[in-house]
Amino acid sequence: MVKKKKTTTAINIHESFGNTKSKSTPPTLTATNEERKKIKRLQKIQPWLWVGIFIQSLVATVGSLYYSTFGDIAQNISSGNPFPVGEGLIPCTLCWFARILMYPLVLSSYIAIAKKDQKFTDYVLPVAVIGVILESYHYALQKLPIQTLFGCSLENPCSALQVNYWGFITIPFLALIAFLVILVLASINTYINWRVEQANLSQRDL
Repeated sequence: MVKKKKTTTAINIHESFGNTKSKSTPPTLTATNEERKKIKRLQKIQPWLWVGIFIQSLVATVGSLYYSTFGDIAQNISSGNPFPVGEGLIPCTLCWFARILMYPLVLSSYIAIAKKDQKFTDYVLPVAVIGVILESYHYALQKLPIQTLFGCSLENPCSALQVNYWGFITIPFLALIAFLVILVLASINTYINWRVEQANLSQRDL
């Protein structure tokens, strides 16, 4: 009789541990499913981020071409002639550097949208960072008494205020805003890609 009681007790203990283990499993699966849902929601906004990068780079490109072809858009509109011939502003050396960084982003972002390349921001991010640094320096040249480190000509100095809306909006300021917008959008897209990769690694470990 004593042996039977011990056996029964051992079985009860084993069953209680089994029940505890089975109860602890569902929360792990639930947490994983919730994480997947969050990632799917994030992935849905990625195409809008790509479109945002394309639109911003396109607007910046068209805007710079307008200034160098027709001149100050505010003055042109106020004069009633938005497309005057031969009134374009000559880009300075730093302006050309900014164009070299910005113009390719239009094509690269368009191709990424067409191919649904989620990781194209991996090479957009460094360009945007360089653009922000360049235009911050260019804007500082216009507003602060500092010397240029680049070979800007005396005929067309990089510190010249070709436009100055409301006392602070210049062409380098507009370019800086454009690069900042692209930087933020590209950073969000890269973060989502990282979340997806982490989720995939966790799934493999399971």
